[in-house]
Amino acid sequence: MFERFTDRARRAVILAQEEARDHNHNWIGTEHMLLGLVREGESLGTEFLASIGVPAAGMRERVERTLTRGTTTPSGHIPFTPAAKRVLEDADRESTELGMHHVGVEHLVLGLLCEQDGIATRVLGAYGLDLEAVRERVRKPAVSGSEFFGRFTDRARQALMAGQESARKLNHNHLGTEHILLGLFAVEGVAVTALHNLGISHDAVREQLIRTAGFGTKPPTDSIPFTVRAKKALELALKDALTLGHNYIGTEHLLLGLMREGEGTGAQLLRGFAPQERVRGEVIRLLAAPPPAPAPAPAPAPEPPPVVVGREPEIQRIMQILMRKSRNSALLVGEPGTGRTSIVSGLAQRIAQGGVPASLADVRLRAVDATTAGEAVEDPDRTVLFLDDVRPGDADALRALGRGKPRVIAVTDPDTFAEFPDLGAYFQVVPVGEPTHAEAVGILKQLRREYEAHHQVTITDDALDAAVALSARHITDRVLPGKAVEVLDEAGARVRMTDGAAQTVDACHIAELFADQTADQAADEPSVDDRYIWAMS
Repeated sequence: MFERFTDRARRAVILAQEEARDHNHNWIGTEHMLLGLVREGESLGTEFLASIGVPAAGMRERVERTLTRGTTTPSGHIPFTPAAKRVLEDADRESTELGMHHVGVEHLVLGLLCEQDGIATRVLGAYGLDLEAVRERVRKPAVSGSEFFGRFTDRARQALMAGQESARKLNHNHLGTEHILLGLFAVEGVAVTALHNLGISHDAVREQLIRTAGFGTKPPTDSIPFTVRAKKALELALKDALTLGHNYIGTEHLLLGLMREGEGTGAQLLRGFAPQERVRGEVIRLLAAPPPAPAPAPAPAPEPPPVVVGREPEIQRIMQILMRKSRNSALLVGEPGTGRTSIVSGLAQRIAQGGVPASLADVRLRAVDATTAGEAVEDPDRTVLFLDDVRPGDADALRALGRGKPRVIAVTDPDTFAEFPDLGAYFQVVPVGEPTHAEAVGILKQLRREYEAHHQVTITDDALDAAVALSARHITDRVLPGKAVEVLDEAGARVRMTDGAAQTVDACHIAELFADQTADQAADEPSVDDRYIWAMS
């Protein structure tokens, strides 16, 4: 049943079990599932419930008032009640009927609302929720939050940035569907291939836009906001992606979203060149077409998800700092293992791919250490120095660099930064915290192929989730995602050593690592394996 569940939905089910155990209940009911959705303060379940008018704190208080704690902590497997099983089945059914290829936390909420009776139903009913209204909310997701923009591929992000640049060049103080359309021509991918196949060019679209909208009176000075119709197009791009079974938003989905929105300038421009059905049909054809064998120019495949997961705010902040006139150097402050260096690698990749504003397009990152950082740079205006893992002894060199050109991106830990708070006078500080559970799992997914090749094993999604959840619980002296990567590496080595042939690393193998370490737990402490619902069947 759990194959179609997203990482966040599986996490909510795991937390429902923990809620049952924390309340000394030997069953998992609808009340525990509702508590599992909001157990983590910044979870997607909390965000979705808040978006439909159910505050997490108030809801938890209502549920807690109806519960009586048991006297004995249950051990071993905790079963679902018949009502809870129906909720899981209804969530799967709701997802299918809505034409979606995944089961997320929003479908779990629908499953709870489908249940005729129970604590969760009564609590949600107290907020006046209507099942059909929530279904409509799921059909039309809001454009907000890192969870939404985290789905965008690098090319899709580049298209939006290129659209913003087009708006600036036209002196338009808004980012509309017409600018997104122009941005799609700036990056390779399914969208631009489809447009060219239909005989639609960037110059023709831009010329027509200038004829109808003209130039603005003065260039915008601040950030350029999305128009209402552009936001709607992005919402429809996500819906098209989910309908096609894709868990990312690429340029192809942006083009489909522009056409489905229908009333914006972008859609009107497109209809002047080709009917909506032809545009959509060409995109679907390219997505479905197998690579020709052999051919000099095979049809483009759907775009891969971004390499750096969940760090878009940090990358955007660094780019903004580098574009400043003064104090235009960045100091990333975070614990080792949080992925500080990977953020800079993501920025370097984006520069190489042309996915940055025009003023950063010619910038080159140059890795140095504190002893060589002061050496002369041939082109200081187009060079950004990168100093990794700055230590207390490097503070003087860092101060000297912060006073002038070239610009600098440096990385340090909180303890070192605390010793030299004056560095804030020379650098803009970019805090780097631990990623969320879902972001850490996403990072491991990007690393999975590398570790599968090294250990000659197959690593399941459940193993990735277990590595993050158990390392977060039991390894307290290190941070995510570094400690989860260590656990994954150790599990791969263990499977290869014990099995001797290519095998699968799953959640049970991850749990075994921690079971060895926790063998001396008190008798009433639940075993690690009990925390994994999908390992119970």
